[in-house]
Order: sequence, then C-alpha cells, then structure tokens
Amino acid sequence: MTALDDRIVESVENFKGIRRVLNERLIIGGKNLQHWKAKFFDFDIPEDADPIVCRHLSVKIMQLNQSASVFLTNANARYNAIKDSADWLYKEKYQELVAQYRQGERMPAAAFIETMAKASINEALNMAMVAEVEKNFWRDVINYLTRCRKQLENITMNNALIQRIEGQAGGASGYAEAPDVTAEEDGDFFDSDDEDEEE
Repeated sequence: MTALDDRIVESVENFKGIRRVLNERLIIGGKNLQHWKAKFFDFDIPEDADPIVCRHLSVKIMQLNQSASVFLTNANARYNAIKDSADWLYKEKYQELVAQYRQGERMPAAAFIETMAKASINEALNMAMVAEVEKNFWRDVINYLTRCRKQLENITMNNALIQRIEGQAGGASGYAEAPDVTAEEDGDFFDSDDEDEEE
C-alpha cells in the first residue's frame, strides 16, 4: 500500500470512530441517535407487499411522520429563538468593539472585529449550531419517511394494476365455452329431413 492508501484507510477508521461516538453521545430531544434510529428507521418495505401489509405500513409511516413533524416544529422554534439571540448578541458586541477601537488611533480591519465579536459570544453560537443540527435531523427524518411513503404508494399502485390485469385475463378465460353444434350431435334434426325426402 502507498502512503496515500494508508491515509485513506486511516481516515475511514477515524470516520467510523466519530460515527460510533455520535451515535452514542449526540443527544437530540433527550435521546441518542441509536434510540431514534430504532424508532423511525426500524422497518423494511418489501418489493412485493400484499395490500394488507401495505396498509399497515402506510399507517405506521403516517404515525411516524406525524411524530417527527411535532419534533421538527419544536426544533425549529428553539433554533429560531437561539439564532435570533445569537445574532442580537453578535451585533451588540460588534458595535461595542467598533466604538472602542474608534477611540484609538487606528481602526482594525472589519474581519478582525468580526472574529473578536464571534469569539466573545462563542457559547451562544455553539448553542445555535447544536439547535441547527437538531432541526436538520428532524427535517431529514421527515424526508426519509416521505420517500418511504412514496415508494409504498408505488408498490400499492403496481400491485393493484397487476391484480386488475390478472382479473381481466382470468375473467376472459373464465367464460363457459358454447357447445360445438355439429350435424352428428343434432342428427335427429337432419335425419327427419332425410326421412321426409325418402317418403
């Protein structure tokens, strides 16, 4: 293996470690990711499900979507409140630093002031970042459930179409065939004519 290959392998292993830590320690709504995975992702959609299975899965997905929508609404409210608070703190600190530097001989670059202002409200910014992660998590859960619901709808429509086609084919072949009328089977009728002619 080359040095590049070694770095790639090391990066993959580091990613696996980070993912494992996040699954166990990243808390959303008071629970870790493993808990939410078992609640919202622990179901499979079969490729050829019968109508009863599709109906049960559809109800389950609808209930999960409703629960996730409530979590998303709450997460959005928290994120907006924390983000607005962080923005207000940033503007206040930025203006305060500008006022202080104006009293000196030289005004530093705007980028420097921005960095100083953000550093002073680092805790508020971190809270906003965590709130955004939670909001995006519930948005992704709803998007996943929506894709599953659409997949289930496609399976249901395909099954209904197949059943309709099979029903039509079965109905066409299910009609009783008309008896084949032949001279031999209705010989009495023709024989009577022959007898009349002979007389």
